Order: sequence, then structure tokens, then C-alpha cells
Amino acid sequence: MTIDWRDRISIIGAVLISVIVVVGFAIVCGALFFLKIPQEMKEIAMLLLGILGAGFTTVINYWTGSSSSSQKKDQTIAEAASTAAATAANVATAAAAKLP
Repeated sequence: MTIDWRDRISIIGAVLISVIVVVGFAIVCGALFFLKIPQEMKEIAMLLLGILGAGFTTVINYWTGSSSSSQKKDQTIAEAASTAAATAANVATAAAAKLP
């Protein structure tokens, strides 16, 4: 089975976004733990941490949860449909050959 260029772009995009979110989350967590954040920036840093935390959760759910399974299911259905179409075409050709 070969991978279509659209699938490759989709996979590369998912990996790239996932890496950006995970690295961003790690940087903000590290900054909050190890650096002294000015008082006027603490609220913004906490807001950013919350946003990246939600994104991090979404990334984890994508790679281990239902989105990944859904994508695999769609691929399986597409393969089954193409196999069924080929079988139907073969049956139709055989039936047409038997007609007088």
C-alpha cells in the first residue's frame, strides 16, 4: 500500500502541530518553575499555560485516542469499498459474458 501525497501532508501537519504544542507547553512550564516571572506578566503566563495545557491534552488524545482510531477506521472503510467495487465489476463482467 502506498501513501498518497495528501496523506503525507496530513501526517506531517499533525506531527508538526503536535511538536509545536508539546515544546511550547514544556517551555512555559519550565519558565514558570525555574524563572522569576514579573508580577504584571504572571496572569498572561498562567493564561498561556492553560491554553497550551488544553492543546497538550488534545495532542495526547489525538495520538492515543479516538481521532487516531477514527482515521484508521476511515482508511479501512475506503480499502473495503475499493475491494467491493472491484469485485462487483468482476461479477458484472462475468455475468455480461454469459448473456447471449
